[in-house]
Amino acid sequence: MGKVAGLPVYQLLGGARSQIRGYASGGFYAEGKGEAELTREFGDYATRGFRAVKLNVGGLPIRDDASRVRVVRKALGPGIQLMIDANNQYAAKQALGMAATVEEFDIAWFEEPVPADDLEVAWTVRAGTPIPIAGYETETTRWAFRELITRGAVDIAQPDAVWAGGISEGPEDRGAGQCLEPSIRAAQLRGRRGGLREPASRHGRAYGHDLRDGAEPAANGTRSQSVGDRREWLRA
Repeated sequence: MGKVAGLPVYQLLGGARSQIRGYASGGFYAEGKGEAELTREFGDYATRGFRAVKLNVGGLPIRDDASRVRVVRKALGPGIQLMIDANNQYAAKQALGMAATVEEFDIAWFEEPVPADDLEVAWTVRAGTPIPIAGYETETTRWAFRELITRGAVDIAQPDAVWAGGISEGPEDRGAGQCLEPSIRAAQLRGRRGGLREPASRHGRAYGHDLRDGAEPAANGTRSQSVGDRREWLRA
């Protein structure tokens, strides 16, 4: 359709931006990869100009992973947003323990802390931490995302453009999110690595989608720390 119309597909889908913010995703576990290697890796992201990065967590005991978060925050300094992604590895108690341990490092969002197949667990985690919760790319339909949103399980909905039914399904998820709860800026359309599904990037692990659908982040240290108010920074 894009070729026939002579237009990029994002415009045909209603896109209104010519540029989007990207973030570098890294910190993956590897044998012999310690604090010095993490410092170099994330320092390199900052040198390349990334203003937001995401760290993989959930593969080590909470104390050890929290130490990794501390090292990365130190390497980045206060001016770069830091997110963490557990890839559904925690139970609710573990997720809340991790969130409480790393809250002091100004975490922009905690992605997929628990499996999404138990909405009560997902809600418990979101309700129990001031860190915004992002997810869940493992969900595959707009109806599943409607449940995540209406049940209060996410602050930031993240449908995967491949798993959720294609790039045309994402806007349907987005519309549901905006209508159901203004504080949710649903749907960063996320592509998997490889082929045409991966957003353009100069770094193999840097996904090019907006952090919060255009809303600028609050200044460092100004976000409310109360569970009731801490999502104000997600509102446009």
